[in-house]
Amino acid sequence: MASSRITDRRSPEGFRPASGCILRRMTETGATPPTLTPDAWVGREASLRYVDADAPRTIKCTITEVNDRGVRVEVEGSPAFFPWASIVRIDPNA
Repeated sequence: MASSRITDRRSPEGFRPASGCILRRMTETGATPPTLTPDAWVGREASLRYVDADAPRTIKCTITEVNDRGVRVEVEGSPAFFPWASIVRIDPNA
């Protein structure tokens, strides 16, 4: 019986979940300058686009922590956590 493994042509290891693994690997190999990674955006204001109940939404926030599970932010003085699987895009405001 054929394997049902999902593969990604860009990766010999196959599919990887959206948990920051790809970003970390790119940073470690030098493919992405460190200033372009979310770790470097801690303390900065950003626009975070995420999926909420199948509808994309955008919030203005301050990034307070980035880890393997997701991003912790502050929105109007209240803390919030967004797992990587729900995040569509993060745009740091210059």
